[in-house]
Amino acid sequence: MLENPLRSLQLLVTPFEKVRVGAASFANWLFLPLLSPLVLIAVPSFLERFWSSSPTFWSFHYQYSMLPAPILTFAAIDTCARMRSWWRGRLGGAASIALPVGALAASALLSFGAVQSLAELGNYVSDGTAAQIQGCLDVIPAGASVAATDALVPHLSDRSHIYEVTTNSDTDYIAIDVSTLGTFNPVDTQLRAIINSSLGGGYGVACSKGLTAVLIRGSGSAQLSDQMQHWLGATCLGSACGALP
Repeated sequence: MLENPLRSLQLLVTPFEKVRVGAASFANWLFLPLLSPLVLIAVPSFLERFWSSSPTFWSFHYQYSMLPAPILTFAAIDTCARMRSWWRGRLGGAASIALPVGALAASALLSFGAVQSLAELGNYVSDGTAAQIQGCLDVIPAGASVAATDALVPHLSDRSHIYEVTTNSDTDYIAIDVSTLGTFNPVDTQLRAIINSSLGGGYGVACSKGLTAVLIRGSGSAQLSDQMQHWLGATCLGSACGALP
């Protein structure tokens, strides 16, 4: 920041996705928080997000908007209170009603129109897919060390040695599920490399159903499912491979 101050400012608005997230965060409250000094409390959280090199932080679809949300809420309330004191009489009374109603309408419009915050509900796995995933996870012994994809880690967290597979794949078992990879920060290429190098480096297939595969150090008795083989062949990405026969 000290050596390249202009570059630091440029990073706050590039790529444009940062501008969209930042502007919509305030538009959600009709930009009312900008008129309150309380908004200064939210500045560090926005700087932390937009100076990050991870695109995950520049999205509405994770939890990173939750930290500044209550701050912006109180800042909007503070602005409404200030306006009521500035505009006395009927004008102030009308503003104290119109501004919150307008903010509520803007929030509904942005949430369900632009951001579509509930759209991801349609991407959740079915009961059948969940049963396939659990069936493969059940072959992993309780005392074994495991490296797994993000969505599987919580289901294996009762053991002593559990890792995220992209940070450590040198474990007794490797569990990868493609159907739960998501689309905001795809890691298909990295996961394909992990599976291919593991299969060529002493691992076998312990279980494979649908888009789930569990590898075991040593020889395995199973084969990769057709869908996993399609995915390894890079003919499809993520959960889209589930549509293949």
